[in-house]
Amino acid sequence: MQIAERVAITFVGWIVMMFITAWIIGPERKCKWFRQRDQQKSFLNRRGFFGEFIHFGYPCTREGMLVFAVLMAIVLTTAYIAIFMA
Repeated sequence: MQIAERVAITFVGWIVMMFITAWIIGPERKCKWFRQRDQQKSFLNRRGFFGEFIHFGYPCTREGMLVFAVLMAIVLTTAYIAIFMA
């Protein structure tokens, strides 16, 4: 498999992982654990439904930092495997 195909498959896997994580955590815990930037929504910076759903913001509690650390560890590990090991 070419490197571009491996990277594309890995990227799709990351999007699915973020969607599942956001669904498991739920909007209530996401609001408690993460803080989104205060920014006016205009036509140029508006997100769609899926973009808003998987957007976490930055962590502001220990639980948010743990979720962030686990997600980053998975992303970095799978990127390393997809690029260098396969």
